[in-house]
Amino acid sequence: MLTNGKNPVNVLSDDVLQTIFELCCAAKTANGITYLYRLQPRSAGQLPFQHTLLQVCQRWAGIVAHARLLWSSLLLLDIDKNMGRRLSRALDLSGEAPLDIDAIACDCKTLAKILSPHTRRLRTLSVGYGEWDWTAMHDVPALEYVDFTGFKPPATDYESISVVLTSAPALRRVTCSPKLVVHIMFPRAQIVELRIHREALSNPFDKSEIIRTPKDKKCLFDIISAAPLRLLTCTDDTGSEFPAMIKPDIEVAQFPRSWLPRFTLPSLRKYSICWDRDLEIKDILDLFHRSGCTLTHLDISNFNGSAIEGALEELLLALPLLTPGAIYWAVVNVQWLGL
Repeated sequence: MLTNGKNPVNVLSDDVLQTIFELCCAAKTANGITYLYRLQPRSAGQLPFQHTLLQVCQRWAGIVAHARLLWSSLLLLDIDKNMGRRLSRALDLSGEAPLDIDAIACDCKTLAKILSPHTRRLRTLSVGYGEWDWTAMHDVPALEYVDFTGFKPPATDYESISVVLTSAPALRRVTCSPKLVVHIMFPRAQIVELRIHREALSNPFDKSEIIRTPKDKKCLFDIISAAPLRLLTCTDDTGSEFPAMIKPDIEVAQFPRSWLPRFTLPSLRKYSICWDRDLEIKDILDLFHRSGCTLTHLDISNFNGSAIEGALEELLLALPLLTPGAIYWAVVNVQWLGL
C-alpha cells in the first residue's frame, strides 16, 4: 500500500490537478461555455463534484477552494430556497471571476436575492423554462451574451428586461424567439451575433411565437439592418416580408426559405442547412452566387438521402471549393452518403 508521500498523484503540480478537476466537473457545454458547477435538488441524488473534492484531503481542498473557474460557471436546475446555501457558497468561492449562468426551471425569487450582489460580474446568462426577477438585475456591465431559449416571459416583463439589456455596454450576442426579438429592446448597434429560434412546441398549430403584424415585421427588418451582424441564424420561417438587403459583415448564416431571396452576403463563409422536404437547393445556390462569397464551411443537419434524390450532388458540385473536411454532417441516413 502506498503511503501518502509516495502516492503518484502527489507528484502532480497544483495547476495539473486543477485542470483534472475541471475535466471531472464538466457538466454541460453549450454556446461555447463549459459549465462546471451543476446544482440541482437533493432528490436528484447528486451534489456538485466540487464538494466531494473538498473533502479528499487538505491539499485538494485548498486547490479547489481557490480555483475560481470551478465555481463561476454555474448550471442551475430547478433551484429552490433549500439550495440557496450551496449556491451562495459557490458564488463566494468564485471570487471576482466573471460568471456564466444557465438557469433552468428555477425559483426566480430565490435566485434574485442570491445573485443580486453579483450581477456586475455576470458575463453570460441563459434562462429557460421559468420566471425571472429582472428588477434585481440592476447592474450588468460585463454581460456579453443572453440566451432566452425556452423562456416565455409575460408581456408585463418586457419593459424591465429591456431596461437591463439596453444598459449592458458589453452585450454582443443574443439568442431568443422571434416574438422576443421584436418585443424586447436591446442595443442594436452592439449586436454581432443574433440567433432567432422558435422553441419546439408540443402543439404544431401554436403560432404564438411567429411574427405576424406589419409593425413587427418592420421592427425585425430594422433590427437586422441596424446591427453590425457577423452571425445571423433563424430556424423558423417567421413569414417576414422585408425588402432586400446587403449585409457585408455576415460570415455565418442560416435562413428559412422565405429569407433566402432577400439577402446578399458578400463575406459569407459558413452556412447551415436543415434538410427538409421543402428545401429548394436553387434558392440556396442563388444566395451564394448573388453574394459572390467564398464558402468554406457547410453544416447539414437532418439529412436523409432518400428525401431529395440528387439535390445533395447538385449542391456540392456547385461549391467546388468545399473539401470533405469542411462539411459537418448530422446525418439520418449515413449509408446513403457512402462516406
